[in-house]
Amino acid sequence: EQKPESPVAESETTVLPITPNSTNKRPLAIEMNGKTELTNSFRSLTEAACRLAYEKDRNSFAKLCENPNVNGDKHQYFASTSLGMSDPAMIGSGKNAIYVDVSKLAINNLYFLKKSLEELGYDLSAIKVSIDPNYSRKPREKK
Repeated sequence: EQKPESPVAESETTVLPITPNSTNKRPLAIEMNGKTELTNSFRSLTEAACRLAYEKDRNSFAKLCENPNVNGDKHQYFASTSLGMSDPAMIGSGKNAIYVDVSKLAINNLYFLKKSLEELGYDLSAIKVSIDPNYSRKPREKK
């Protein structure tokens, strides 16, 4: 299987495990389960990580819907329906689809995504994220 070509030359791309602080950075790709998926935001990185985890083990991923360690008291991050989610992404298809609230998983430096992947048994240091070395966040305008 051929990996997609990175939009930035390999020598210019910073590759980090998913664990460090990624504030003020923009992801270009995630490498997980021996596959690479291009991304352009932390939302798309989160969706790609969930899709790759689902493809590896659909049954374990589906169990996240019932796991209290990755679902809050007031908010479901993983569910069989998108009701109540602010930014749902459908992972899988048909009756086996799982809805993931990707914006909620991506907040707080990917805290909920990391926690979910750990629940699935992933070694977070083995998941690689390519960061755009040319990206700098625009300064916020003072009000």
